Amino acid sequence: ELKDIEFNQVVKLLENTYIKELIEKFKLFRTRLMCLKPKTCLTWHNDYSQRIHIPIVTNDKCFMVIENTKISLKAGYAYQVDTTKMHTAINASLENRYHIVGCVY
Repeated sequence: ELKDIEFNQVVKLLENTYIKELIEKFKLFRTRLMCLKPKTCLTWHNDYSQRIHIPIVTNDKCFMVIENTKISLKAGYAYQVDTTKMHTAINASLENRYHIVGCVY
């Protein structure tokens, strides 16, 4: 059985891309492109590891709440988010929100 950290192979489609560079730079595993549909939010939860969030498409009506703190993540930056704390993500806009999200130790 594979351990989470072993989920670090980059698919051929992403060879020679900036996304692959980011995965390697931050040593990400279990990395994926996540879409949060308009007018939706995730359940209140916590994860087993921290995550790197790299917003691709977002706006000022998309944000996260970590414990009691609201944070807005702007496109063009990478953020290490302590998702071991209780949190949710909210898309209160009319557009899809896209983030590259990868686990880190």
